[in-house]
Amino acid sequence: EVLDAISRGPRLLTIIDHLTRSTDRHVASKAALLVGRRLQSRQWIGRHLSATDPRVRASVAEALWGVDSSLATETLRNCLDDENNRVRGNAIVGLHMIGDRRVGWHINVLAKDGRPEYRQTAAWVIGKMEEPEFAHLLDGLLQDEDQGVCRTAENALKRLRDVALMRLRPIPASE
Repeated sequence: EVLDAISRGPRLLTIIDHLTRSTDRHVASKAALLVGRRLQSRQWIGRHLSATDPRVRASVAEALWGVDSSLATETLRNCLDDENNRVRGNAIVGLHMIGDRRVGWHINVLAKDGRPEYRQTAAWVIGKMEEPEFAHLLDGLLQDEDQGVCRTAENALKRLRDVALMRLRPIPASE
């Protein structure tokens, strides 16, 4: 995060790219996020989306958040088929950021999945997107048998309420 803040250009890419293959999963995923934000290369993305570490794949999807290009859209849509819930969740958030209206269907699929980590990801995505139109999907997740799912759904609902309150508050006039 410090490197990202102090160097916005491509100079760090040659120094950091090898870290995306680190045996330390945390280091590898953070490096993939940093490099992926700067390097919008089909070859680099393809190589890292084939990584065995799902954290790296999830970071590649996150690196494309807010990028409105055919490469980003195609990549994020492909990530919806990944076997990992975090990769799928990051892909949904990224697609939402570029205005893909089909994200609701994908959230619904996650919310109804038999695996708790997928339902938890659905709740996280709803909170991350900050869109009240998806709040109804939290109803079932708030009553889930898994406490992690319930906790994440509660956090998402709180986030939606906070965002709604902020939107209602008038902005003070500057003097």
